Amino acid sequence: MKIFRIAALIFCLSSLAAITVCIFTDWNDGVYLPLALCLGALGNAFHILSFKREKEEKGIKK
Repeated sequence: MKIFRIAALIFCLSSLAAITVCIFTDWNDGVYLPLALCLGALGNAFHILSFKREKEEKGIKK
């Protein structure tokens, strides 16, 4: 696996953990929900970057 895909997986799993904490506990939801949303967005961005980088390495054009 490429480093971007591993990072995307880690960010998405940590986002899932933050959402789980937000749903199943009464801890500070004002912190965990935005954290989960930002980590999910970051994971998706890394995943998209990995596809773009893979295309550039293979020389595939649109």
